[in-house]
Amino acid sequence: MDNNTNQVGGVFIFDTKEHLEAFRDSDLAKSTSEAYKFLEPPEIRRLEIAKTLREHEVLSAIVE
Repeated sequence: MDNNTNQVGGVFIFDTKEHLEAFRDSDLAKSTSEAYKFLEPPEIRRLEIAKTLREHEVLSAIVE
């Protein structure tokens, strides 16, 4: 948490685009704003991971 701006952040990593979409459509994802009492909609950025440090590939990430 940034105490100056009162902002928090998180990174969600998914192994496929389908898993990313399934999460975004889930009740858990839809309840995040209410559960954490967001004052504004979260900033969501979708990034491609160019290289991983593990053997499996990671295709997508969400940064909030």
